[in-house]
Amino acid sequence: MSVGAAVAVGAVIGLVLGVLVSVATDVPLAPEIGLLLGGAAGWLSARRTT
Repeated sequence: MSVGAAVAVGAVIGLVLGVLVSVATDVPLAPEIGLLLGGAAGWLSARRTT
């Protein structure tokens, strides 16, 4: 998987998890934080495998 695809997949997963956390707990900015953390996790995972 390319680095760009891994970042996109990670960002989408992080966004979905952030929305779920935001709905469940009313934490402000949870989707945005999830988006950033998911993108970073995807980048790190793709970087290690190449």
